[in-house]
Amino acid sequence: MRCSVLVTTLICVAVLFACGEPLDGEPFDRGEGSSESRVDYFERYPDAPYGNSVGAVIEDMDFLGWHNASAEGFDSARVRRISLREFHDPDGSLGIKLIMINVAASWCAACQIEYERFDEDGSYAYYRERGVEFVGTLYEGPAGAPASFEDLEHWGETFEVAFPFVLDPGFQMGSYFNRAATPMNMLVDAKTMRILRIEEGWSVEEDSSYWNLVEYELSLRQ
Repeated sequence: MRCSVLVTTLICVAVLFACGEPLDGEPFDRGEGSSESRVDYFERYPDAPYGNSVGAVIEDMDFLGWHNASAEGFDSARVRRISLREFHDPDGSLGIKLIMINVAASWCAACQIEYERFDEDGSYAYYRERGVEFVGTLYEGPAGAPASFEDLEHWGETFEVAFPFVLDPGFQMGSYFNRAATPMNMLVDAKTMRILRIEEGWSVEEDSSYWNLVEYELSLRQ
């Protein structure tokens, strides 16, 4: 069963990237017009060199997932291609000042606690209103195998994920931190796509420190 799910996932990834369109065949539209009208905007992603440490520009990456997981019913048939360039906001037109990228695995108890807090204290709604976009990634399932759409659906439903939530079975985000230190929270400047902080592991103290940095960086962008 696990093997068949993984094979299905890889086939879907191959088909999607070959076509360059969402799985439902509709072009991506955030509400600002057709995808064609935003091609030039997306092409303005910062040029290389890219890096994986604080101060470097994060490389653009493609995933499969939902832009609003709960609104899309955690339905694997509705997943779309989601790229980091979609959150790049060089002129402020998207209202995104900072991007908070979270990396989780289903087996990670600390990740579960973190997502429970996201859900219970309304972190996403509060910070998105102030210009922070969350992007959640899931790279492994409960048994340590590459995450499947089934894992993504279960995690999304369990924690009522309302922010962009994507599958990362190839562990693209693995170049930014040590897997043994899951979860990882990365803060990125949406204007430049430069990495501001990489927080490995999770604890109450580290959580407070991370959000203090978010508050500080927001204060610089008023």
